[in-house]
Amino acid sequence: MKQHANKQSPSIPYAVSRSITTWFLVLLLLGGYARADNQDDIQVKYGADHLENATINGEPCQKLRGNVVFNLEQLTIKADSALYYHKKRRIDAQGNIKIIHKDGSTMVADRLIYEEETQLAQLRGHVILKSEETIFYADHFHYNTKTKQGHFVQGGRLVEGDNVLTSEAGSYNDVDKIAVFQQHVKLVSPDYTVQCDKMHYNTVTKIAKFKGRTKITSNDGKQTLTTDKGGEYNTNNQQSTFVQSQVAIKQYTLYGSVLKKDKKGYTATGQVRLVDKKEDIIIEGDHGKYQEEQGIAKVWGNGLMTKLLEEDTLYVSADTFEAIEDKATEESRFNTVKAYPNVKIYKDDLQGKADSLVYQEADSTLYFYGDPIFWSNKTQLTADSAHLLLQERAFDAMHMDTNAFVVSEDDLGNFNQIQGRSMVAHFKENKVDHVEIDGNAESIYFLMEKKGQLQGMNRMRCAHIHVLIKENGIAAINTQKKVVGAFYPPSLIPEDLKRLDNFSWRMDECPTKQEVVAHGYGTHPGYKAFKLHLQATPSSPNDRTLKK
Repeated sequence: MKQHANKQSPSIPYAVSRSITTWFLVLLLLGGYARADNQDDIQVKYGADHLENATINGEPCQKLRGNVVFNLEQLTIKADSALYYHKKRRIDAQGNIKIIHKDGSTMVADRLIYEEETQLAQLRGHVILKSEETIFYADHFHYNTKTKQGHFVQGGRLVEGDNVLTSEAGSYNDVDKIAVFQQHVKLVSPDYTVQCDKMHYNTVTKIAKFKGRTKITSNDGKQTLTTDKGGEYNTNNQQSTFVQSQVAIKQYTLYGSVLKKDKKGYTATGQVRLVDKKEDIIIEGDHGKYQEEQGIAKVWGNGLMTKLLEEDTLYVSADTFEAIEDKATEESRFNTVKAYPNVKIYKDDLQGKADSLVYQEADSTLYFYGDPIFWSNKTQLTADSAHLLLQERAFDAMHMDTNAFVVSEDDLGNFNQIQGRSMVAHFKENKVDHVEIDGNAESIYFLMEKKGQLQGMNRMRCAHIHVLIKENGIAAINTQKKVVGAFYPPSLIPEDLKRLDNFSWRMDECPTKQEVVAHGYGTHPGYKAFKLHLQATPSSPNDRTLKK
């Protein structure tokens, strides 16, 4: 069989189409068995080395032995011996059966029973059908030339070049042009192995339909597609469509209500999930695709990424997610995940927003770009850029670079503030525990008495500030290195000194859990039900380049 020129991305069901198409040409040839508009006009010519009249079970017949030949309208039957029942108009032939059609195609078997009246041919024992590059093997094969229906039982095997198709039973209806393979259907090709419960093929539309549980495995072990609902393959455009299916690609598995395959890769529509079990990451959305050559998986439309932490879960929503495969490693795997735009994150003790995000599996770090802002309980943290380091499935530290700012509101509505060139927020049990600010550090801190009364305001400037964070916000500020500042009693606090430059309180923008989690799998009402022959999958948003 001719193989695809592009070995990098063979179409899974392509070998099915060639084998099916050629075999059914053979089946169609059987339609010529002793057929005529008027049965009385049929003339059977036969000969043999030895002929004699006999009566078997009360039925007169002609015994033929040695070089037996029957010449019918569309074919010739050869055998070692045969019985021809004139009254029943039946041929019962045995030994080295060979049927030669007028176009040259052949069939062999150990035994043949052919009924002229019903036009039914029954072949038994080592049945072989040959046509062009295709050979079909079976032990029991029946074909009715009147109804144009044929079937085999007790197993069949179709061989075409390097492709082998087997099933326990099968049938063909020449009226509907539908062929059916059923019971343990299996196709083994150089590129893929296909297993399914049942396969239908229309010789007119050239569409093969897989019924029930279907499994398609690439022989290199890199891809395995499974579905309980089956699917279909169009041999004209070499595109396949599967319902409620999944394809496993190394550590990732791509799910979709409808999964399509072509030469470039896979596209998924509706309730899409991309699962990385090794990294405990699930990415969900309305649409998805996997490009084999580029090694890129993309999910977009109501996108949601879920990552399991030590005792918590991190949710990230965005318009689009990309998982990018690292080609440099021997093991195919995705080591970078991008999210853009409109990124929002939610964890019980940390929420945030940014324009875009990059997650690097190599160093377990989340990088945020485009006005990143975070909230931990009553504390707000901002900077021009930020990256969050994870260690052993827990938050370790968040580095915030350029124009770093920390602010929290106390019970009296005053804002405690710290700003500097850069800062590092350290976590303990996945909560912000303390913050270190370096470079041109400034702070404003309102001191409170135990009874909740204001004692005054400290405004200081120094090289380094250590901030202790509690659930109620900034709990204490320790200044270091060349401290310059002043203390103001409550009655003498100037209004214009209550705010540091770049102060901005944006607590109303803090994402809620419902706002972030209301994305991803099954959240879009338009994707609750699916059918085959969907329109083209909507195009994904433009790619974006995000630097680490």
